[in-house]
Amino acid sequence: MTSENAHHEAKRARMHQAWTVATDNYAAHIEPHFAPLTAAMLAAISHLEPARLLDVACGAGEPALTLARHFGPACEVVGIDFCGSMVDRAAQRANGERVPNCRFECGDAEDLSALADASFDIVTCRQGVGFVPRPERALGEFRRVLKASGTALVTSWGTKGGALLPRISGGTIASFFEIDQDPGGRPPWHFAEENRLARALLDAGFDHADQREVRADIGFANTRALYSALRGTAMSPYFQRVTDELEPAVLAKIEELAAPYRAGEGYRLPCAFVLATGTVRGA
Repeated sequence: MTSENAHHEAKRARMHQAWTVATDNYAAHIEPHFAPLTAAMLAAISHLEPARLLDVACGAGEPALTLARHFGPACEVVGIDFCGSMVDRAAQRANGERVPNCRFECGDAEDLSALADASFDIVTCRQGVGFVPRPERALGEFRRVLKASGTALVTSWGTKGGALLPRISGGTIASFFEIDQDPGGRPPWHFAEENRLARALLDAGFDHADQREVRADIGFANTRALYSALRGTAMSPYFQRVTDELEPAVLAKIEELAAPYRAGEGYRLPCAFVLATGTVRGA
């Protein structure tokens, strides 16, 4: 294994650990707040009539479940995530909420070799591309599994000023722990700058791509609710190290960083995302 591959595998292992630890808090305190972003994604593809849709980095089930309900039983929706605990949670939701045209399985965004070429009409990826070690590989795989005339819909955090959850979580943790640095790592807002997400889709072989900003306010009832959400982010292993003795100081730091966004007893974070669409020409 080359040093570069070893680096990527190490990063993948860290991300796997982070999202495994984060699963419960992510499902309860993060995923519901991304509903406006899911709505923006759905609006971009609601006119299509896909027979098969692939949702990559599906987390605890969204946006796969929403898309499956919208497109109905004529569309098979497959959600994949590399975190087994997320897949289990998503499968439980599909069963409990009776969405029979949606199924979930473990899979790696950078290696979709278990899926045939040109086998999906739509590929979606909500906020996942920013976490994979080699996003160019993931986008190349999205292009490979798409049929002619297929569409990929990919989102990531928007501008630095609008990437508030990662900024608050990172700022809080950096005040108490030494954060493992990722040489050559990308900030969460990387793809928002210089039209990078659309350009990455074109580099991956898509025939047309564009991106636009999506803004959504994310509200939290109080500091404790925001803290629960931050424990559902990629910083979850660090938050897991917060002791009962340290917790009051952590909560105070969260209050300090989130103070500009106070709304009564709680907070309203004006978040920004980028939504990129890549399309493949017809046969």
